[in-house]
Amino acid sequence: MGFLDTLAWPETERYWIARARVPACFLAGAIGGAAVDRDGAVLVDLLVDGDRIGRIEPATGGALRAEPALDLAGRQVWPALIDMHAHLDKGHVIPRIENPDGSFAGARQATTDDRQKHWRADDVRRRMEFALRCAYAHGVACIRTHLD
Repeated sequence: MGFLDTLAWPETERYWIARARVPACFLAGAIGGAAVDRDGAVLVDLLVDGDRIGRIEPATGGALRAEPALDLAGRQVWPALIDMHAHLDKGHVIPRIENPDGSFAGARQATTDDRQKHWRADDVRRRMEFALRCAYAHGVACIRTHLD
């Protein structure tokens, strides 16, 4: 069980994520009164309004808020990641075939050999589903992929 599993998530559309550390480079500008720490992050409260962040303010811990709050106690919040170019069909084959010389030509040949030996619908589906689960677990919200 992780930290997020221990939180009592509000059942409302509007709530605060209190005392969240956000890398300052992800913010459009300075948040009045919020100091940047040695890691380049700012301690803030985030108002979640539906599916958007409605407001960002210096951290108060949610104590002065009318809406419910989740207190992250200084844990970090990052935007979701986007993988702009993935080959989900080619992933997770290294345990069974290697690139013999580390070159692009070696990678292409290894992929071709693996495709001929192993690629059936159930194999490709299993590897792609695993890749998607891993991506989701690591904060990836969107993947652009194509099949060879």
